[in-house]
Amino acid sequence: MNFTSPLFLIGFPLVCVIYRKLPDTSRHVPQSTPARDGAAQSLLSRQTLLLLASWLFYMGGSLKSFPLLLLVTLVTYLGGIAIEKAKAEQNGRAGALLALVLCFVFGILFFFKYFGFVQNTVFHLLGTHSRGLRLPLPAGISFYSFQSLSYCLDVYRGKLRAERSFKDFALFVSFFPQLVAGPIERAEDLLPQLGACPSPTESDARTGALYILRGFFKKIVIADFVSAYVSALFDAGRYSGPLTLLAGMLFGFQIYADFSGYSDIALGAARLLGIRLHLNFDSPYLADSIRDFWRRWHITLTNWFTDYVYIPLGGSRRGTAVHVCNILIVFLLSGFWHGADWHFAAWGLYHGVLLSCAVLWEKARGRRGFSAEGPSVPEDVSARDVVSEEQTTSEVVSGLEVVSGREVVSGRAAVSEDTSEVVTGRGPSRLLRTALTFLLTSLGWVLFRASSVRQAFSMYAGLATGWTDPAILRAALLTAGTPLNAASLVRIALIPILLYLIRTIPEEHSSAKKDGPFENNIFEIIAFLMTAAILVSWIGNLAGGTGNDFIYFRF
Repeated sequence: MNFTSPLFLIGFPLVCVIYRKLPDTSRHVPQSTPARDGAAQSLLSRQTLLLLASWLFYMGGSLKSFPLLLLVTLVTYLGGIAIEKAKAEQNGRAGALLALVLCFVFGILFFFKYFGFVQNTVFHLLGTHSRGLRLPLPAGISFYSFQSLSYCLDVYRGKLRAERSFKDFALFVSFFPQLVAGPIERAEDLLPQLGACPSPTESDARTGALYILRGFFKKIVIADFVSAYVSALFDAGRYSGPLTLLAGMLFGFQIYADFSGYSDIALGAARLLGIRLHLNFDSPYLADSIRDFWRRWHITLTNWFTDYVYIPLGGSRRGTAVHVCNILIVFLLSGFWHGADWHFAAWGLYHGVLLSCAVLWEKARGRRGFSAEGPSVPEDVSARDVVSEEQTTSEVVSGLEVVSGREVVSGRAAVSEDTSEVVTGRGPSRLLRTALTFLLTSLGWVLFRASSVRQAFSMYAGLATGWTDPAILRAALLTAGTPLNAASLVRIALIPILLYLIRTIPEEHSSAKKDGPFENNIFEIIAFLMTAAILVSWIGNLAGGTGNDFIYFRF
């Protein structure tokens, strides 16, 4: 659902009020409670409220996609129970049942997201002018498919018991704060919380409100402002070095502010209900290597590919060639997960090649684990509970394990925001590595944002030109009606500063000392200034018609 829609802005506060009014009960009805009263309590429970709210919010934004959400929910719910039963009976059918569920869910995902792309590719190879089937992408299908499949895979691996309550499982799949664009949660973390539906504390309320405020600030004040310049630069037609580099950098800020803004709002909305979700971003543009960047960017998706693709393929345990091949496979799949087009695949391979080069460089230098810039973790030490007993290697996608700043959520380690301080290596060398990493990721964003691989390479071809005469850059912005005047230059220059300053607001609020008048009021002052900026920007966007949906709604 769209957090900037009137449905959410009006409906969510009502849900919070009703949620607090309902009794804080467990999922099991005490034996002394009459059956009729127990049924009434179940019907009027917080779980029922959240499930109905999740479905209503989803239908409000994508009514036609709702039957598909129900179908995936039902299949994975029944599949989990059947897999557990088959494993208990040891009849050898558990693997076949898991394969059936995987084929069904991935088949639905393939049909709606990739079938037209495959058709177009085949038609192009055959030299015909036919067009493939174009189907509207169901909202959130990439996210809830991965989340529900991780549940079935974990049941098969014996990591958790199959959920018997359809209401609780349906709420796990469709929990509205993170349904459409993540974070991609695991059943072992989220299901116990949804089964209990605890009452939010005062700290939860204040911290959740700050997360929501930070998310709206990122989305409305930063992402929506930058989007006009990004569109102007990518649609220029003629490209130069300054234009291409600026386009990549600005889109990097846009997609980070947009996607992490959504994640912040999701975390805040859940926290207001007493539910803790995993953090999805850890100040990625403070990374001092591509490895470090992937510890910090879209963490829950990286962990998903780590646990269910990279480790089963063998990780780094089968030699250098297989290790590099596994990295490239994972990042190729990650690219296609983001979109059914070759430029997304090229973006994934771009990062896969960079990470493979880092692995080869380390092996050439005789190093193991992380690079010299970061903490070193031996390959044969288990560092996360997501690895099974048979796979005691602390491997992650290309060795990118988040080993710092953890917050425990229902027994599972969750990455907390802003762990940049744990990275060793300070001073000019660290700044130089951070700048180089930002440059490489910015060039990669050109592939991600371009409409095709051809456009991306046209932009790359212009990198060597225009550095002494920025006429092409000025013309592109003037033609699009977005000139770089003094005010816009200042606002663009403030973007990285603002992102840096607001990165720890919820955490700092939770741990800040309240000894003096300044300490007591600093967050209220910051909240007031951020709220004012949001309102001014929102009014400006409405007046100019420049507001945008969240970028990851397209995936």
